[in-house]
Amino acid sequence: MGYTSDAWRIDAGSTPIGFPVHYLVGGVRYKFDAGPASLSFSASRRAVTSSELSYAGLTDPITHTTWGGVRRDGIDMHVGADIGAVSTFADIGVGELTGRNVASNQEFILRTGFNVPIFRQATMRVLTGLVGNVWHYTDNLRYYTYGQGGYYSPQRYLSLGVPVEWIGRRNDFTWDVTATVGISNAYEKDSPYFPIGLPSVAGLAASQSNNVFGGSSTNGVSFSYGFAAVVQYRVNPYFVVGARLNIDHSHDYAPSSGMIYARIAFSARKDDFRISPTPVRLYSSY
Repeated sequence: MGYTSDAWRIDAGSTPIGFPVHYLVGGVRYKFDAGPASLSFSASRRAVTSSELSYAGLTDPITHTTWGGVRRDGIDMHVGADIGAVSTFADIGVGELTGRNVASNQEFILRTGFNVPIFRQATMRVLTGLVGNVWHYTDNLRYYTYGQGGYYSPQRYLSLGVPVEWIGRRNDFTWDVTATVGISNAYEKDSPYFPIGLPSVAGLAASQSNNVFGGSSTNGVSFSYGFAAVVQYRVNPYFVVGARLNIDHSHDYAPSSGMIYARIAFSARKDDFRISPTPVRLYSSY
């Protein structure tokens, strides 16, 4: 459940009940617009949906111990400004990642860039620009043994990409398609098999392991690419259907996802003259 206005967005909910680990989530965001610039601040708890372990948690069938269900308690800021035809932006976030029987971790993320139109019509636009990312996590907890988190958490991840975005509208169809190519560099340090030790189960105390998962590092830079597309159709003033696809690929990080969705309004919506679609988002990425 939630509330949205021009300035405020407030929500409260839960990760899926029935998962081995579930908990309350929610957030508060305030947005301020000043002419060609905007600024927003948010504080939230969100699920980390990178894997079954990080999102739902897992239960070991022999020891019956449960771990996982990672959540991010974070503070985030977004700033954007239009300078002539150029749109600039920056996103900064810091977070504490915790879970049931999972080692805690700290996160810092910076994403910044700009885009500029290279083709413009009343119902169509093509843009390009430059986007950079900087990620840092205190520990590498990407693995799935007891105490690990099952989410990508490099100690250094740097990327620079050039996106080309095509957005447009034709009658009741709207679309937003982006292809990105770039370079990236990543480093992950070694990670213990059991970062918080073994569970307190009879017979395991003497089996503590000092083994570690070996880290990895990009030699120089590696090639990265991405593709994202949203297509939406307005059936009538009450009903909208759409589809969304996201593909990303870089060194040791290749998440992909897709979805189809429908949006139903309880009252007829006025004509929407925006040329880009507004897709449904999963609550975990609200």
